[in-house]
Amino acid sequence: FFFSSRRRHTRLQGDWSSDVCSSDLEADLRNIHLKNINFSNSYLNLETSAILNPFGGVLSVALSKDGKRLVIGDTSHHVHVYQLKNERLKFYETYEGHTDWVRTVAISPDGQYIASGSEDQTVRIWELATGICHKTLEGYDNRIRSVCFSPDSKLLATGSDDSQAVIWDVESGKRIKTYTPHHNSKLRSVIFTRDGNILIVASEEGYIYLLDNTNDRNDREFQLPDYSKDNLLRSEEHTSELQSPCNLVCRLLLE
Repeated sequence: FFFSSRRRHTRLQGDWSSDVCSSDLEADLRNIHLKNINFSNSYLNLETSAILNPFGGVLSVALSKDGKRLVIGDTSHHVHVYQLKNERLKFYETYEGHTDWVRTVAISPDGQYIASGSEDQTVRIWELATGICHKTLEGYDNRIRSVCFSPDSKLLATGSDDSQAVIWDVESGKRIKTYTPHHNSKLRSVIFTRDGNILIVASEEGYIYLLDNTNDRNDREFQLPDYSKDNLLRSEEHTSELQSPCNLVCRLLLE
C-alpha cells in the first residue's frame, strides 16, 4: 500500500511510521492499520480533506435546522457530529455511549439536542454543544427505528420494533404517552405535524396511526389500501427506508 502525491510515493509496511509531508495527498486507507503516523508537519490540510468510509456503516443522518451541523449514526455504535460551512464538512465530535448500532438520529429544531436510537434498545438525548448525555430513555424490548423532535423541541417521539410509539418530555426524560397498536407490528417511522399536536406513526404492516398528544380518545388509525408487507422496501434488502410506502405517507400527510 502507498500514499500517492504529485511529489512522491511513500510506502507503508508493517508498523511503519513517518512524518507525512506530501502535498495533494491521496490515499485509500481502507483495510490499512496505521500506527505512529504524524501529520503535524504536513502540508496536508486535514480540515478540507475528504475522508471516505470512516465508519463501520452509516445508518442514519440528520441536518440541523440552520444547516450548520450534520449528525451521523453508524454501526460502530457512535454518534458523529460535523460542522458544515461553505459546503465543507469539519469534524466536530463523536459521542459514545450506545452499545450497538445507531439506527436513527435527529436534531432538535432549537439546535440544543441530538437524539439517537439504537439496536441496544435505548434512546439517548445528547447536548449538541458538549456531547453530554442529557437523558437515556429505556423500557424498550427491541431496536429503535425512528426518533423525531416536536417543532417546539420539548417532546421526543420514538418508534421501535417492539410496537411501541412513545412520546417523551425532553427536559425531564419522562414518558408522556405510550401507544401500542393492537396489530402488534414493527413501527418504522414517526413524525410530528407542524403544530406538534399530532404524532404520525407508520408500521411495517401498512397501518398509519394518528396520535393526539393531549387526548387519547382522538387517536386514529387506518390501513393503506392494497398494501402488502412484501412491498416494503427494507433498507437491509433493497434501498433506503426513506423510500418505503409507510414513510412516504407520513411525509405526504404533512403537506
